[in-house]
Amino acid sequence: MPASRVDHIHPVRRRPFALLLMAALAGQAVVTQAVGEEIVWSDDEHTKELRPEPSWDTLNSLFPDTDLSGNKVMVSGGPKIGGDVYGGTHIDSDSAVSNNTVTITGGSIGEWAVGGLSNGGDAINNKVIVSGGSIGLNVYGGFSWEGDAINNTVNISGGSVGGMVYGGGSVRGNATGNTVDISGTPQFSAFDTSLYGGNFFDGENFNDFFTGNILNFSAHPIAVNE
Repeated sequence: MPASRVDHIHPVRRRPFALLLMAALAGQAVVTQAVGEEIVWSDDEHTKELRPEPSWDTLNSLFPDTDLSGNKVMVSGGPKIGGDVYGGTHIDSDSAVSNNTVTITGGSIGEWAVGGLSNGGDAINNKVIVSGGSIGLNVYGGFSWEGDAINNTVNISGGSVGGMVYGGGSVRGNATGNTVDISGTPQFSAFDTSLYGGNFFDGENFNDFFTGNILNFSAHPIAVNE
């Protein structure tokens, strides 16, 4: 990742969301709460400020505060996001990052779009959906440094991507059960884009990055940017 960037902050309003389930068990009320954060970045609304992302210290990035699971991040327009967009991210935890969704229908992202990133834990069931807008570099459904990337998904049906596309990736763990779906008329870089269901990034540890990974390609006609 580039070392220097210009950090720019926009006025924001935070909008958390929760799904509350009430059930009766043994005559007592039991409350189960699945909490995440909903972030909207559009022409009319910015519900989060851009700030340095903790794993690569990428400036101008958009991501939830502390919730590792159940987040929804939606980008449809607004000022350019110079750094990355994450559905969930945590560099100082061995906890799993799971069930996060990044949806991009418009706007411009300077670098990466990642459904979920974990340091020592697994990245599970995260998703990136792209139907418009532009992403300058890579797209990951899920990524982990030390853990596994499992059952993550990237769905691209429009917009443009300037880098690599991975359903799931890990530096020292396994990447299994991940899916990349390409349809519609998206644009990719002629020189910098490759598509992977799963991949690993440590040449000394030959882990599993084959099992259950799927690449579905039905885009026609395909457009390639030089």
